[in-house]
Amino acid sequence: MRIRKATMSTQTLPQLHWRAAIKVYDTSKKLTAEQVALITEAARMSPTSYGMQPLKLFIVSDTATKKKLRKAGYNQPQFTDASHIFIFAARTAITKEDVSAYITRIATQRNIPETKLDGFREMLLGSSAGKTVEQLHSWAAKQAYITLGMTLAIAADHKIDTTPMEGFDAQKFDTILEIQKSGFTSVVALAAGFRSKNDPYLKMAKVRKTVEEFTVKIAEK
Repeated sequence: MRIRKATMSTQTLPQLHWRAAIKVYDTSKKLTAEQVALITEAARMSPTSYGMQPLKLFIVSDTATKKKLRKAGYNQPQFTDASHIFIFAARTAITKEDVSAYITRIATQRNIPETKLDGFREMLLGSSAGKTVEQLHSWAAKQAYITLGMTLAIAADHKIDTTPMEGFDAQKFDTILEIQKSGFTSVVALAAGFRSKNDPYLKMAKVRKTVEEFTVKIAEK
């Protein structure tokens, strides 16, 4: 299937006013294959530090699996009622093999010799060598949140409802989806589908700081 490029239209900002963290989904409405591909491509094309993408995206639409996720997600209904659940998993550690694989990917996709990337390789190895396993995982998890943010915006731009979700037992999610076998661990989830008109929060005003409260301007004098 051909994937339509996920581009932000001039209506993106109004769509961010439209979007909400949906609490009640319309269980009768499902994402199309094109919409799932759109969200996937938005996540895949999101920026990450060094461009390394220390992430893996798990896409769940199976009813039985979603029920298990709901149980591990403190019985939050979005896990079963949304059309799809996207799990953003981050690398538990960054290894020399990860760096080598990334260098090979760059060389292959840009059609250049790997030797031209020796300096970049050494920089990446040096950066990771100076961090603990916990620090490397924290760094990878931050990339997951960057990716989540971009995905939320693209989904809103295409009138797809979403709910970012941190409230779940990551260890249980890893077991259910067998995530840990690939050296990753679940960090954050994204429920996606279509809002129900019965969601009470949709009738409430969106609460945000004012521009004056939110910003500090340091202009040239």
